[in-house]
Amino acid sequence: MQIFEHFQRWTCACVLALAATAALNGAQAQDKPVLNIIVPYPAGGPSDTSARRLAPELSKQLGQTVIVQNIGGAGGAIAAQNVLQSSPDGLTLMYATPNEVILVPAINPNAKYKPQDFTPIGVATRTPMMVVARTGLPVSNIDELIQYGKSAGRELTYGSVGPGSFQHILGAHMASQTKLNMIHVPYKGAAPLINDILGQQVDLMVTTLSTVRTFVDAGKIRSLGMMTKERSPLTPGTPTVNEGQSLKGMDFGLWGGLVAPANTPQAAQERLNEAFNRVINLQSVRDGIAASGGEPQPAMGLQELRKLYQGDAERYRELVKKLNIRVEN
Repeated sequence: MQIFEHFQRWTCACVLALAATAALNGAQAQDKPVLNIIVPYPAGGPSDTSARRLAPELSKQLGQTVIVQNIGGAGGAIAAQNVLQSSPDGLTLMYATPNEVILVPAINPNAKYKPQDFTPIGVATRTPMMVVARTGLPVSNIDELIQYGKSAGRELTYGSVGPGSFQHILGAHMASQTKLNMIHVPYKGAAPLINDILGQQVDLMVTTLSTVRTFVDAGKIRSLGMMTKERSPLTPGTPTVNEGQSLKGMDFGLWGGLVAPANTPQAAQERLNEAFNRVINLQSVRDGIAASGGEPQPAMGLQELRKLYQGDAERYRELVKKLNIRVEN
């Protein structure tokens, strides 16, 4: 009986100690300012899902509360401008892709910012792009598509998630490279576009693997090839368009990660980058990225990230200029 009483007192002491430690840690986290991650789209989309996957782990690494906020509109421009108007103290970040921070200011003269106004903090995922077609189109690869398009006696239609989107630009690039007569059909997001592909209303779509993988695997949408240099480890059985004879030099993937205003202090950038890298090295995070159709990316330092970001900014600026695409909203 005496041993049992001693055990009870010891257990209570342990519980109280753990509770005190948790309370202290919670108080310390509350004492630190809140870190805000702005998502430039409504809740539930790929960017939102990715940001919310990172937020709790970043909170643990930084020892402070991390909140995800959704500010949609204007292809991400509203969120981007909101972030740039905040104090550049490392407490307001944006979960971004090249769509919002590179393409929007390149194609929309009403966007009041430039790619160099942002600096990358970390890249979590890269989603390979691919060309898909409605099942009623009598083609099974990129070479057959080009042959069919040149002999069909009609214009091919390709859909995108909106004017000036990465999908729009890559579709226009493909048309330019293959000399196919293609008409752009913009939609207000992926869901209505996929419905029309399934309904045989639109011929083609350049999209992310994660957007259509379920439909491709089910045979409801036909893959014509990945728009990447090498086959994706996520779907190694799917050829790239470069493996055909008619369309070469394609290497496009949509990365996603955190960016900050470029004038954020270097010390704050380094602290955030170090915490971010610890998070994306967690196996649970990497498994979540892969399960959602993305390729988990290796940890990168700030200098390597800036090289990637600046290279993409220059590459896509030249591509938009060549295609002469302009969108105003």
